[in-house]
This record gives sequence, C-alpha cells and structure tokens, in this order.
Amino acid sequence: MKFSTLFFSALASAAFASDVVDLSSSADEFNKFIKSKPIVLAKFFAPWCGHCKKLAPEYETAATALKSKDIALAEIDCTVNKDLCSSFKIQGYPTLLIFRGLDEQNPYNGGRTSKDIVNYMERELLPAWTNVKADNVDKFLDGEDEVSILGLFEPSDKKSNSSLSAIARQMHHQFSIGLSSDKAVFDKFEIETLPAVILNLKTADETIVLSDDTDPKFSLDPEYILGKALSAQIVPAGEISPETFRGYMASGLPLAYYFYNEEADRDAIRNEILELAKEVKADLNIGFIDAKAFGAHAPNLNLNDKEFPAFAIHDMKGNYKYPILPQDKVPTPDEIIKHVREFVAGKLTPNVKSEPIPKKQDGPVHVVVGKSFKDDVLDNDKDVLVEFYAPWCGHCKNLAPTYEELASLYANDATASGKVRVAKIDHTANEIAGLEIQGYPTLILYPAGKKDSPIRYESGSRTLDDLSAFIRDKGTHGVDSSVLKKASKIKTKKSKKSKRSKKAKKAKKVGGDEL
Repeated sequence: MKFSTLFFSALASAAFASDVVDLSSSADEFNKFIKSKPIVLAKFFAPWCGHCKKLAPEYETAATALKSKDIALAEIDCTVNKDLCSSFKIQGYPTLLIFRGLDEQNPYNGGRTSKDIVNYMERELLPAWTNVKADNVDKFLDGEDEVSILGLFEPSDKKSNSSLSAIARQMHHQFSIGLSSDKAVFDKFEIETLPAVILNLKTADETIVLSDDTDPKFSLDPEYILGKALSAQIVPAGEISPETFRGYMASGLPLAYYFYNEEADRDAIRNEILELAKEVKADLNIGFIDAKAFGAHAPNLNLNDKEFPAFAIHDMKGNYKYPILPQDKVPTPDEIIKHVREFVAGKLTPNVKSEPIPKKQDGPVHVVVGKSFKDDVLDNDKDVLVEFYAPWCGHCKNLAPTYEELASLYANDATASGKVRVAKIDHTANEIAGLEIQGYPTLILYPAGKKDSPIRYESGSRTLDDLSAFIRDKGTHGVDSSVLKKASKIKTKKSKKSKRSKKAKKAKKVGGDEL
C-alpha cells in the first residue's frame, strides 16, 4: 500500500511537472538562474490577470518544446516579488523579456500562441543579421520573409553601425536583417545620403528607402524603424487582428473599421472598400474586423457591441471617433464612401460619449459631462480645475473629501466663485475630444483666457494647500485660498457665536416665562 501511494504520487507529480521555471522567490535566485542559461524568456505576470491566464497553457507548451534547445522559459509572479518586477519597470501584465545574461535584455515582440513563441525564440538563436555585399544582396532580398530590412552605413561610421546592430538584435525575429558598408550596394540603390535603411517588400515588389533625404523624421531609433517596417506590411482593406494591429498603429494614420459578423458580409462589400482604401491610403487605413472575435472593441469607437455590420473611424492622435450612426441598420457602400470622404475633407464632427447634462448642481464640486464640457470649462472667464476620475478608482475616492473642501472654499465666497470653478467628470462615461487621459485621477487646470493651454497637476501630493496653491499660481486670476480659509474660519466663529447668543436668549426667555 505504501509503495502504491508513493508510486502514484510520483506519477501525479510527473504529470503536473512544469517546464516553466518559477523565479518569484528572490532576486538572488532570479540572477543566479539568468546567469546560468545562455538565453531566457521571462514572463512577469499577476495571478488575477486575464491575459496572463490565457497565455499560461501556450507558454507551458512552448517551454516544453524549447527545453531541448537550451532555451529556458521562466515566470515571475509580481504579486509575490514586487521589488524584482519594479527593478525591470514592469507596468503591465503579462510582460515578456528576453535575457542573455543580466546585462542584455530585449522585449519579446512576438505572438502569444505556443507556435509563435517557439518560432520567435528559435530565431533568437540565429545570427541577428547578414553581412550584405554586392555578390549576395539579391539573394538576401529574395529571402523567405515578406519584409527585408537592409541597413547601410559608411565603413568609418561606428555609431550608425552600433545603432543598426542593436536594431537587428531587436527585430530579427520578425524580419530578415542585413547590414552593409559596401559602396557597390549603395550604388545599386542610388543611395547618396548615409546612413540609410532599405525596406524591401517581397510580395508587393516594392523598395522603400529611408534616409534624411526621404523623411525629415528619419532616425536609427528601433521604434521608428519597426513602425516603418510594420506599416509597410499594411494591405489596403486588409484584416485587423492582433497580428496586424501594431502595424496600423505604427503607421500614424487614422484607422477605419468595418465590423462584420459573417464572411459573406465582408465579401459583399470588399471590392468597394478596397477601391476606397486605395483612394485614401495617404490619409487613413481601412480594414475589416471580425465582430465575433473582436466585437468588444466596438464601444471604444462609440458603437454598441450588439449590432453588426458597423463602421467607424478612429483618429488616434486626438482620440477622435467617427462612427456611422444610428447602428440599427447596415451601412451601405455609398454611406461608407461618403463618410470616409467627408472625414478626409475635414467635414465630419467627432462623436462624443456623454451622460445627460445635470439639471442642477447639488454640491460645491461642479459636475461636468461630455456635452457640457465646452460651456462649463472652456467658454467662460473662470480658472477651472477639472478632476478626471473613474468611479472604481481608489485614489479618486481618497481625494474626494479634500476635493469637496477645496471646491467649498471658492463656491462659498461670492467673489471667488465668479473667478474659480472646481469641477469633476466621470471619464469612464464621458469623453472629451482630443484629450488623452492615461490614469486616474488626472487634474487639469484650464486658466481663464488661456483655455487652449491647459496645465496638468503633476505633483504627487494632493493636499488642500497644494491644490489651492496650484490654482493660485497657475490660474489667471491668482485667487489666494488662504485668505478665503481665514474668512471662512471667521465666518464660522461668528456663526457659532451668533447661535450661542440666540440659544442663550431663548433659554432666558423660557426661564422668565416659567417664573
């Protein structure tokens, strides 16, 4: 019996043994493991994270597949070891980093399936770039990858050589990378200004030259090169998916979405959308998106997630949304063409999500909604401090009593109330066109006469004195709340004294009647 118990326990342990190494316990354990392996893919996660849970089985499968190739997959629970995660500036979950010892780390930029992870990490073992010369340049450009990147630099330009080498190490998982300082290669592409980067699009049979001559924003920054390479892969009227979305974002252009439920819906309109996409490709990208898989994205574009097909344009630079509404009928090709052309011509008005305008203000903090923002904040002569908050935000709840007290200082003074307004807006239910809010609470002051130059409150401290000093120093009217506080205290004392006096008189009167 004892043997059987031990035997089956061993079998159970083997069945559930993980090839993903847990490095959550200590920084020393983490450092020791990273040093002991030639290459490690580390996943920083939190147990409550939905994306982490979805990734877990794929990550486990990849770990098993890569184990024989001496590529280790590890994980760090950031709820267990917060300090270790902070040391790598982990801001979201899951975050995947590739380590070659402790001195070299790069972000993992591949897909999240086990196949994607295995392919990406296997390429990590290959040379990061090919040394390209005149005799092998055609073979390099005719390689397996859809996009090939060729970096060109003068033989004496060590700085560009180093920058291009770093780009290659970071991007060779996705693209074929070549480096060349061969003058014959420069001449082949008629390159006059160096450094330069050539993007070769195999299927499109197109070559794009990036340099100071072709782009005033040219840079050997990895993000710039990656953005150009990804956006070069965009197909007019292509599919919007997790694999292509980054390319759309990197292009810097607005993105129009056609949500479809069935492939037949997409195919019925594809030809018209394709011609439209080609027509406006310099101004925006247009793509199809599967509503069954990604319909939850529709509310981000001010569409509901129930009625499809649907169409919307998103200008990410200002977070402007332009949906075709109402959504209860299928948008026709003619409606979409008109909508897109009017957008390109600058004739469309952004759609703003908003709660109803309050019929009355019940407290000292002025409640603003999307539809009232212009009147309540911009079109007046007051210094207006606005708190952008979320109802679920703990920091916002902690700020609430102080913010109420701050608002009362100005609201209860006849003169100050005409010069300063303290307001709040539920940013989860209301949008402000052109404004990006990345965290809650966000406090922004709109000074009188300078509403187009709002000032964000950047200090970590949110005391009553700090906030009132911010309004005084950054506002146009320079209202000093310390004077208001003193006046408020004097008024309070007088009020208490008056109440005591009235109470005494009342008691005296009652006492006299009893005699």
